[in-house]
Amino acid sequence: NIEIKVDFPFRVTDLEHAIINLQSNAPILLLGRSGTGKTTCCLYRLWSRFLWYWTKAKEADAPLLPRGNIYKEQRNQENEEEHLEEVEDVLIEEENVPLDRQISGGSQEGATAAPDIENEAEEIDDANGQKYDHLHQVFITKNAVLCNEVQKNFRELMHACDLAKNHLEAENQNLPNRFQDLNDYQFPLFVTSRQLLLMLDASIDEPYFFDRTEDGSLKVDIQGWTDGDGPLSILPLLQEDSDEESDSDDDDEEEGLEDDQDNLNQDRQNRKRVPPRREMTYELFAETIWPHMNKGIGKKYHPSLVWTEIMSFIKGSYEALSKPTGYLEKEEYFYLGRKRAPNFSGEREHIYTLFKRYEHARKQKFLFDETDLVRNVYQRVCKQHDMNWNPNDMFLTGDTAQGIMRGISFRFSDLKSLFFYASHSLQAMGKTSGVAIPKQVYQLTHNYRSHAGILSLASSILDVMVEFFPESFDRLNKDQGLFHGPQPVFDLALLLRGNKRKTSHIEFGAHQAILVVNDAARENVPEELQCGLILTIYEAKGLEFDDILLYNFFKDSQASKEWRVVTDFLERLCNSVKTGTESLVTVSTEILQQKDRPRALTFDPNQHKVLNSELKHLYTAVTRARVNVWIFDEDMDKRAPMFEYFKARHLVKAISSDDVQNCPSC
Repeated sequence: NIEIKVDFPFRVTDLEHAIINLQSNAPILLLGRSGTGKTTCCLYRLWSRFLWYWTKAKEADAPLLPRGNIYKEQRNQENEEEHLEEVEDVLIEEENVPLDRQISGGSQEGATAAPDIENEAEEIDDANGQKYDHLHQVFITKNAVLCNEVQKNFRELMHACDLAKNHLEAENQNLPNRFQDLNDYQFPLFVTSRQLLLMLDASIDEPYFFDRTEDGSLKVDIQGWTDGDGPLSILPLLQEDSDEESDSDDDDEEEGLEDDQDNLNQDRQNRKRVPPRREMTYELFAETIWPHMNKGIGKKYHPSLVWTEIMSFIKGSYEALSKPTGYLEKEEYFYLGRKRAPNFSGEREHIYTLFKRYEHARKQKFLFDETDLVRNVYQRVCKQHDMNWNPNDMFLTGDTAQGIMRGISFRFSDLKSLFFYASHSLQAMGKTSGVAIPKQVYQLTHNYRSHAGILSLASSILDVMVEFFPESFDRLNKDQGLFHGPQPVFDLALLLRGNKRKTSHIEFGAHQAILVVNDAARENVPEELQCGLILTIYEAKGLEFDDILLYNFFKDSQASKEWRVVTDFLERLCNSVKTGTESLVTVSTEILQQKDRPRALTFDPNQHKVLNSELKHLYTAVTRARVNVWIFDEDMDKRAPMFEYFKARHLVKAISSDDVQNCPSC
């Protein structure tokens, strides 16, 4: 047992402290809305284990962790009797973490645990032939900006710790292409999920998915994977935010970054240019493939619905991974869909026919999608005979209400069935499983980022999602804000257009950000705002700022007429108030009497699926702010349904022409 007091830069709550120090023999699942401390718990859990392990490793002057095995000799009898359907139906439990559960030594838990594939780092055998390794933690996230920010915070902790001397010397080293080439002091590893897949592809025995050189590097850049997708490429975006570091630290960091960039550029120049493999993304699917599929039965569905069914079920489910074809057969898809999405109103036979057309078009154009790479890596990993890692040493956290990746239909409640499936799959292969099944999903419910004004607006967006897409995210208790604050402001067109400010630029500080939908929208931000930090919503995910300006979200949204279903929802809310139906929502019915209102549209789950992703983007955007949310949009028609909805619920403050005239600074 390791008993070392770990100090953090600020005091964490009792609940956070319990989760950071939670001892578990199964993977830990933590769910919470934006600003509730998920990333904090993850970061400090990494740091606590880092300190605890290296304190003892320095004393012993040797690796201390015995190599695990994916299989174990005995299983708990209760787990043997569990049935898959029972696990699938378990509801997320709202429980406080018991504060008396303390961590003990020997745990290798981090954000997620990657396999130690014959790592060339230090290892020692004892008299019985048992191999020992140093602690190897890996933090994995989808977002490169968030990955960089967490890594930066961890390095700041290391700079104040004498134990991390060797790690600090290795922090500016370029990551190798393969896990085998990592050394002990390059851990913890901070990578995006795409970087992880690329490293796994290079680390496992051939044939590789991508063409590679002898050292495992790619022969050619892969669009969307190696062109600006890594943490190094987005460092300049947030460097100006760091106003607490000394000039000497900045100089050293800039020199290190310049060296890293020079090495990367030289590496790219040395690559032999060969015809690259191109990825099938949702944008490519919707723009080039779907128009040829959108005939006959295809007219009944929106491309986002078909894409989600393919990426989350037919090809993207864990059941599809082990299939020789890489996808579910028709009957398997029908069964899986009925179990996980029983309220799906479309005809799955139509969806499967459209999937077959998709596969034909993808192969004709020599394209791959991410599920193809995942399946290729997975099947090659399964052929490895020395998988020395513990699948139970994982800490998984997130918020499915912020799941803004196109085509992802995922809930934390599904993870329980994933581990159950993995456990029973090993048993079906004649092996005794060492995969433990999480018994619950822990929850964080107190929001420490945003005030009640912002949280009320965010909660109203979740209400729309509950109404139209209840199965698309995990349901939690309403966020509890700790303090009041100003209402979000919208309709800033009068401030940004037609009323010139006294200065040529609108000033945005280091703790403010302008959020846009995509890279194309970034280019259309007016010159007056170009001096500010401009991020896409995807890049801003996981970050926080004092103030955010959401710029032309509705204008650049992939949804158009679909927004009008919100008007239908609002009218039903107003009618329930008029008829005296019990409701917890305060809404102004007078708004229905106004002229030039948006026309209501009846919700069609087959045609309006794209709205699910758009609502998650909107929720993610407004919850980046600590103090102020400003919403500006030029598209009067597309913005009208949500603006009317917000006004009817008294959640926002609108800026009128009179307000502008009476404002001395405008």
